Amino acid sequence: KSIEGMIIDTKTEKIIYTWSRFEDSWNGKFSNGNDAPEGYYYYIFKYIGNDDQTVEKKGLVELRR
Repeated sequence: KSIEGMIIDTKTEKIIYTWSRFEDSWNGKFSNGNDAPEGYYYYIFKYIGNDDQTVEKKGLVELRR
């Protein structure tokens, strides 16, 4: 089984953060460690289970500080 997470800037539509471990998550920062500004971001989670079935969830999250 595996997981992939992505955070995408709604303004530029560029991926700003990714992870591929179950223990990880987005901490409100860019991949370079700098704080991402407040605002809205898309998220995409892809999960592949032991049965090789893929589940994908997409949505919008608001970052507030």
